[in-house]
Amino acid sequence: PVGIMVVASYKNDIYIIDYIVKRLKYSETKEEIITAYNKYAGSIENSAIHVELAATGDSVVEELKSSLPININGYERPNDSKPARFAAKTIMIKSGRVKLIYDKLLGVNWIKAYIKQMTTFPFVKNDEAIDCTIMALDVGITEYEVFSQGREFREINF
Repeated sequence: PVGIMVVASYKNDIYIIDYIVKRLKYSETKEEIITAYNKYAGSIENSAIHVELAATGDSVVEELKSSLPININGYERPNDSKPARFAAKTIMIKSGRVKLIYDKLLGVNWIKAYIKQMTTFPFVKNDEAIDCTIMALDVGITEYEVFSQGREFREINF
């Protein structure tokens, strides 16, 4: 499966706005990234896409970088184990600095899937939520305009 997470930071907290997980082929992955970017990006100055450089990640980054005026970067994951990388990030989660946003337009189905992966790791078959969360906390996120776009959100801590 491919995991796509839409995140923003605001006042030193990380807000997860959407989480998409699907089985996608290469061309479908590119289209899903573009769709998410077009749906959520406030402007090119304050938005970026980070793609893990695994499987077809290199190709996706190069193709989108050359064909679209978007900020896209490859994410080279560290060499330590995923459980070790996740353990290093749990302090932010336990401190309440990572928040899930319930959007009336999106519903909560993604939240249930996200929480299930986060709370059953490492005993889960697919762990894209872990990968996406680690990446979001590693790269840091810039302030994002979604909070001023007039949509109604409700914060959910987990």
